Amino acid sequence: MSNFLRTVLLTLSFAAVFGVGLWLGGARPKQEAPIARPMATAPKKPAPAPEKWTEEQAAQAKRSVNVASIANLFEVDEAIANELLNEYEAVRDQYRLLTRDGQPENNPPDITAFYIHHLGLGAEENPLLKQWLAGRPGSFIGESIWGESAVPPRLKGPLPDFLLAGKYGNSGTGFFVSPDGWLVTNAHVVGQRQKVDIRGPGGVILTVRVVKVDTKADIALLKSDSPSRGHLQIQGHELPLGTRVFTIGFPNVDTQGSQAKFTEGSISSLAGWRDNPHDYQISVPLQQGNSGGALVDTSTGMVAGVVTSSIAPSRADNVGYAIKSSALADLVCASPECKGIALPELAAPEGDRAQNIERAIKASVMVLVK
Repeated sequence: MSNFLRTVLLTLSFAAVFGVGLWLGGARPKQEAPIARPMATAPKKPAPAPEKWTEEQAAQAKRSVNVASIANLFEVDEAIANELLNEYEAVRDQYRLLTRDGQPENNPPDITAFYIHHLGLGAEENPLLKQWLAGRPGSFIGESIWGESAVPPRLKGPLPDFLLAGKYGNSGTGFFVSPDGWLVTNAHVVGQRQKVDIRGPGGVILTVRVVKVDTKADIALLKSDSPSRGHLQIQGHELPLGTRVFTIGFPNVDTQGSQAKFTEGSISSLAGWRDNPHDYQISVPLQQGNSGGALVDTSTGMVAGVVTSSIAPSRADNVGYAIKSSALADLVCASPECKGIALPELAAPEGDRAQNIERAIKASVMVLVK
């Protein structure tokens, strides 16, 4: 096995243990509060600036995940976990310098031993980590990850081919609202794009047009030239507090896979972030990539809203937000090209829960943005 391949495998093993992942979710990394939607008065900025901002936020978010994973692995507080990550990064940079200096004789013959040894030395010289080690050798850290006593990682499936081939930088969720190809997602998922790709339950990837975007409501209407395999009807009236609702989404597809994910909860408030009357607060668990999914009334199977954001777990547990379906209905009514989308005037009767879930799965798609 070549040194390059061994380096890749070693880095991947460390990433697996420490929970490193690509952030492809919902266009918006989790923060201490829901990310504000673009205000109507805010000038539209060219694409490069938001992308740079997103990359910086994603890097911070990924580091936070890594620190939390290390803290969980070694059962330590955040300060020690942060120092452990710093020491690993220092050893990684040291190894890169040795292998890229153009002198093969400097390449460590045993990569695993190199990491264990130098990570241990760095920890023993770090005042905080030395105190935490409490007399144990620094090699204890590397041995816990790569040594014989380490817990073998669970086998994981390969990264989906379509993510690699498509070179997508972001993904979210969308859902069909008509049999002739009209679908909905969040405005923040599609951004300034005029076209995006979608991937339905059958795995086929199609390119669809972004027809109308309401940045204030955070809703986008898309059109596919192909008919939908299933669609959902939009509920026009507000639901009462406590109504059971669910969503179908595609969160964290790089780690959780490409299968549709079901999560369920209740409407916990008839107002959203800072009492925004246009949103529901919901107890449905949400993750990166759920953005743009349908909030479905469990009893009727109709669209009650559009999933848009959540509060970070460090602030509150299971607090998410969804745009009320009335805002979606208003956008449809204001778009003459969408006159084919049915907006029932009467509330739908209660239906079978399993059938409503199956119908929502057929109507839901992964939205892939380059």
